[in-house]
Order: sequence, then C-alpha cells, then structure tokens
Amino acid sequence: MNNLNTQASELALVITRLFEAPRELVFKAWTEPESVAQWWGPRGFTSAVQELDIRPAARSSSKCARLMACVSFESVFQEIRRA
Repeated sequence: MNNLNTQASELALVITRLFEAPRELVFKAWTEPESVAQWWGPRGFTSAVQELDIRPAARSSSKCARLMACVSFESVFQEIRRA
C-alpha cells in the first residue's frame, strides 16, 4: 500500500545486528569515513563518503557507483551510544 502523503519525519529504518567483534571496532566501522567506504553499499559498487557527521540530528551522505549506475544515500543519526 502506497501513501504518497507520508512525511519524511514519519519514515524510519531501524537496523539491528549482532557482530562477533569488539565494540570499538564496530563503532569505528560506522563512524570513520574510510571504514564506512569499505563496506557500505551493494557488493561490487565503489562507495564514497561525502559527509559523515556523527552528532545527533546531523546529516550524512554517501554515494555508491558501478559502471553507469550511481546511488546516493542520506542519513541522520538519531542517537549515538558508545557502549
């Protein structure tokens, strides 16, 4: 069901995953641009982080490219916890 009147503020993507890795390493993978570029995006695409601001409510953006295809991503961290 598509509702074209949905506001961006009503949309959310919550990602939950358990990693068998040290917490500090996982935190760096999400918060350091050079680390994010190594894993973000579809397999076979080259990723480039344009901006990575890890403060709550700050915007971040990246692009993934392969041949003639380019996908842009924008995200906003709602909460950052260094557990």
